Amino acid sequence: MKKLAIVVFILAVSFMCYQRYWVPVYITLDSEHRQAHQDDNILYFWTGKRHKGFFQVGKQYCLQSGQQTVQLALFSITYASLKPGSMKLGFRLPDNKEITAVADEYQVTDIALSGTL
Repeated sequence: MKKLAIVVFILAVSFMCYQRYWVPVYITLDSEHRQAHQDDNILYFWTGKRHKGFFQVGKQYCLQSGQQTVQLALFSITYASLKPGSMKLGFRLPDNKEITAVADEYQVTDIALSGTL
């Protein structure tokens, strides 16, 4: 019985580490708000609430889709009542820089963890 409990514990910890560190985080462009707030230099994206621990306001993230890679700072996190399993992320664009979104979905990596850029 003890061996079974140890195996279950190891599997649970391994699964949590897999979800936290090895599964890529994807965000989806919110095209409706991107057009509305283009003057504010903020791009809005949606992602699942399960990634809540990954994102922190003020940190730099690398967004990548195909050949496009861009580094942006997270400006805001909003939890919508109409989408209970999702959260909306606002990324501030650097001054005097426009970014053309080439895709609806981007893979996100934490700059501090990836060691790139």
